[in-house]
Amino acid sequence: MVSESGRKMKRIKIWQSYALALLLVAIFTNLGLAQNNPIEDFSFKVQISSSFNKQESIIDLQEKFGLTEEVIELLDKNSYKYAIGNFSTYSQAAAHRDKFIANTGNKKAFIIAVKSGKILTNWTRNDVGIIKPPDTDIANYIVEAQVSEDTVETMPNKQSDSFDIESLNDQKILKKNSSNYGPFPINIVQRISDFIEINFTSSKIILLAVICILLFLFSFTILIILLFIRNIIKNRQEKQIKHYREYYQNILTQYLFSDKPEESIPHEFHGRKNSLEKEALITEMLLLHKTLSGEIKKIIQTLYLELALHSYSMKKLESKKWHVKAQGINELSQMNVNSSTNSIVRMLDSDNEIIRMESQCAIVNLHKSNPFSFLDHLKHPLTEWEKLNIHYLTENAKAKIPQFKNWLNTENDSLIIFCLQMIALYKQNDALDEVEKLFTNTNEEVRKNAYIAADKIGVDSLSDALKEKYADEEVENRLKIIKALGNMSDYSNLDFMENKLQNETDFATRLKLASSILKYGRKGKTILSNYLSSNDSDVQRIVNHVLDNRI
Repeated sequence: MVSESGRKMKRIKIWQSYALALLLVAIFTNLGLAQNNPIEDFSFKVQISSSFNKQESIIDLQEKFGLTEEVIELLDKNSYKYAIGNFSTYSQAAAHRDKFIANTGNKKAFIIAVKSGKILTNWTRNDVGIIKPPDTDIANYIVEAQVSEDTVETMPNKQSDSFDIESLNDQKILKKNSSNYGPFPINIVQRISDFIEINFTSSKIILLAVICILLFLFSFTILIILLFIRNIIKNRQEKQIKHYREYYQNILTQYLFSDKPEESIPHEFHGRKNSLEKEALITEMLLLHKTLSGEIKKIIQTLYLELALHSYSMKKLESKKWHVKAQGINELSQMNVNSSTNSIVRMLDSDNEIIRMESQCAIVNLHKSNPFSFLDHLKHPLTEWEKLNIHYLTENAKAKIPQFKNWLNTENDSLIIFCLQMIALYKQNDALDEVEKLFTNTNEEVRKNAYIAADKIGVDSLSDALKEKYADEEVENRLKIIKALGNMSDYSNLDFMENKLQNETDFATRLKLASSILKYGRKGKTILSNYLSSNDSDVQRIVNHVLDNRI
């Protein structure tokens, strides 16, 4: 059988044969084109100056550069180009260019290709054919074929200038291809430089660049003006709100502390008010409502409703800005606007966490008969902040702490976990049956919290169910089950835990088993003492550690 390296060498030779055949075809094709397709009216020249949309004086240019030869003017789109010389080969033009630079010091002079009076900024053999000057031998034919086959670009002083027989060996070809651009990343800089030099001779590119710059400057100016106007408006609004707040603060204080504030509302509160006035008035009313108590709070609520400010707050619930919605919910909640409850309930399903928490606080405050009814509407997973918020509401609400077992059948696992935590915290023993059902829940985190709840409640009736689930659980949940069994008083649990102490291999599990056995008092200690002389060194060390009175 042929080895892999042999097959690889064979493939390489085949490709080399293909490459050699293509090279020979290319050479003979170029020779044929050189003999049969000479260029008419084509020449190389040296460009010495250019002007956009404005002609220069040829006499002035001759005097400027000290020239005695003819200067030719060429129109290229909207630009006037000025060139000297008329050469049939690139090497002749390059020599003349170098002579011009040496005499004048103008290093911006470069070679251009001209055909029929037009500048060719990018040409190939397919465009102009092959240059065939008189008395050219076969070697020069090959050189000119190489020049024509690649792209001649109007870039100053970047190409190899000598095209003779020796240049064939150096492979110095005019086109900037991947082989002569240099290594990465230098070639990127060279390519970008060449692109700019080639394309920015076009007046359209320059015009496009100017337009882009002007558009950018115009857009930037408009943006600055808009930001300036916005800041002016914002500062003016802040000053107006400050003025309105001071104004309504005085009127509210006089009204609330008058002899009979409930009999008549001052005319200053009535009339048409813009949004800034309403914001200022509501802000002052909320501030007083929060700091004052008793009958004055009720008077503020009544005034809020009579001035129809609750309608303004209700409109905020329709806003697309989350902070405006949250502000509206807070205002309606503080002013005890019960008619807004249904609208606030819809906010419980918001994607914004802050809006959901504001809605929860509002429902607890407004829904006196069933303050925790918002738990029926929770669809999003509860965040830790929401859990803390609900716990705070539970602790501080005047309403009775709810029976959290009512929400253990929901499909929202995060809510189930939270309710299990509350059941454990408040030791709600009447939830035992619902907690036991969750021992078989598919969610491992739910089962873990169910085991923790069983541990906190500490009722023996759950011990059998816990022992049945032990074998199905991973180490973390097994530790929770062992801890729960240790807090119960059923001595039948000791046999189960002693058996696991002997057969388990996980060190942390054995340590937790020994600690739980010790919680059963003298009987547990007696069981552990029997293992002080055990052949199992791990069990012996664990028992010594657990029975150490210094720990």
